[in-house]
Amino acid sequence: MSWRLLGVLLAPALVLGCATRTTETTTTDASPATGELQEVSMSVGAADVRPFLERVARHIDSGFGGPEIAQVEELIRGLDVDEDGQLDFSVLHQGRNGPLTIVVKLEDAGAPDLHFFAAPALASSIQDEMQASAGARRP
Repeated sequence: MSWRLLGVLLAPALVLGCATRTTETTTTDASPATGELQEVSMSVGAADVRPFLERVARHIDSGFGGPEIAQVEELIRGLDVDEDGQLDFSVLHQGRNGPLTIVVKLEDAGAPDLHFFAAPALASSIQDEMQASAGARRP
């Protein structure tokens, strides 16, 4: 199943400042494109998207930084509830070039679901960040 964004979506800005978030981490061998990619996903509060993506970016040597994080934020702002969008990046991780696909599913305006499709080593690093985020929120 393809999660390609079919066009430029313009919608009202996403309401930010939601402090509640639910985390679900899944790992599958599914891929929206081709190759041996793994998926890791979580739901994150809208206000926490940038900080989380900045932590993910620290694991990537090049190809995913401030401008790419801004693209993800813009995609989220442009989605209506029950819409999906996708961004594809070419990144360098641990000396290897590879794809990073981020699929955003907006089932709740305050907590977009972020699905990352990447090579196994990068997917593992992203999953570690997800687990660290979940652990930081526990009392």
